Amino acid sequence: MTKKQARKANTRRPQGRIKPHEGSELALMLKGTKPLARFAIEHKTGDTLAEIETAFRPHVERGTFLRFQFKGEEFDRLYYCLPTEEWRVKLLELIDTALEAGVHEFSIYDLHRIDGTLLGYSKKDIEYFIANWRRHHEDA
Repeated sequence: MTKKQARKANTRRPQGRIKPHEGSELALMLKGTKPLARFAIEHKTGDTLAEIETAFRPHVERGTFLRFQFKGEEFDRLYYCLPTEEWRVKLLELIDTALEAGVHEFSIYDLHRIDGTLLGYSKKDIEYFIANWRRHHEDA
């Protein structure tokens, strides 16, 4: 393959994906390739995430996953993680507490990288998300 052909082939390959796990959290966690899933339950809409709870419940009852729920002012955060990965939940909640208190030195890009890493996204997908976010939020 010539250099020109290689460059052309590279332009056809996606550089990353945004939300590559969305809708596949359970399957990825059962395979052991995703350590943590997070869902938001908005108070004003009355969302219950009953479908998600129903899908994950048997795995929580068997001990395949751990479940955590934290109350917030506008929405609750619901987490499922693999055993021994609960540190990821604790770290995300610690960061949220620091953000709410205004006591942190994180840039928005740091926060996106931390979030993506803890949720099990690839570095390629995280950097693609950040590049896309920058294009849409150039003044941030």
